[in-house]
Amino acid sequence: MKVNTRSLVSLLVAAGFLVLTGTGLLLFFVKHDNRTAAIHTLFGLVFLGVAVFHIRNNFRALKGYGYKPQPKRFALKPEFYLTLVPAMLLLAGLFFELPGFAAVYEWGNRWRSQQANIREERPIYQHLETNVSGRGVSLELEVRKGSKFQYPLFAVWIESPEGQFLQTLYVSKAIGSNHFTEAPAGVKSVASIRRPEALPYWGHRRGIRASDGYYLPDAEHLVPDVVSAATATENWRLHTKTDAPLPAFTIYFEVNQSWDWNDYYTKDRFPDDPIYSGNGQNGQPSVVYAAAIDLSQKTRYYALNPVGHGHHSGKDGTLDPDLSVLTTALEIVDGVTVKVLP
Repeated sequence: MKVNTRSLVSLLVAAGFLVLTGTGLLLFFVKHDNRTAAIHTLFGLVFLGVAVFHIRNNFRALKGYGYKPQPKRFALKPEFYLTLVPAMLLLAGLFFELPGFAAVYEWGNRWRSQQANIREERPIYQHLETNVSGRGVSLELEVRKGSKFQYPLFAVWIESPEGQFLQTLYVSKAIGSNHFTEAPAGVKSVASIRRPEALPYWGHRRGIRASDGYYLPDAEHLVPDVVSAATATENWRLHTKTDAPLPAFTIYFEVNQSWDWNDYYTKDRFPDDPIYSGNGQNGQPSVVYAAAIDLSQKTRYYALNPVGHGHHSGKDGTLDPDLSVLTTALEIVDGVTVKVLP
């Protein structure tokens, strides 16, 4: 079977264009999805490679679109200027962040944030406020509860771009005060139990080790009340401030929910683990979301995306990027966004 290379390349260019257009629209209008982003990236690379062959196959025709030979001089066609000049202006405006050029991008951020709020006719929000005396960046974190939201625990903190822990912005009081008072219906509540498996990534990044060896607040190292608050039971917004002005930082959000076992994280998955299979109630491990904030940019809305999960019993502070074995843990929250306030 003889294959026409020119036709094959043209069809591949068309297929790549359609896929990139579709995934680009999804990423613009819908909440970020890692699968869609992976498809978009891979097809972008394929499209780039195929485009090289397309240009080579049609170089003579493309060259004729841009200029016309003259007996005594080289003359560019108007089509050349109508293509190159607007493209260069748009690229320069976006690269140098000139006013107005990022308007479409900012509108997309607002659109995605708004869409998360219209799935319920009358969404209910709880409002939390922490670190009101901070003298740094003012932030509004918005958390939209998912279909599996039930008595979760949260931690919000920031790190430097180099990965140095800076400060806790919010942590559920049950963790911060080392006093658990909430439990699902029918489950007896127990106070002052230790839960190293609850929010292990935050605990280890915080770096304060208690006398029992756990990276958890204890009686001697409680989280200050200014950043500790009751766990939200609805959609919630957190108004908070950093302690000091920061040009750039990464904001992290860790969430975990007990009793949410699945086919992989069964009750007897780790029989030799005294936390997970002993006193642990964790089920699936914590999920960690993150977003890099750069105040030199014009962007003021950021979406926090899942970047990994914590250790299933809090044994260490590793962040495992493999989310393939998580199920309902990824449905505890339906979206996390942060807005940099003036």
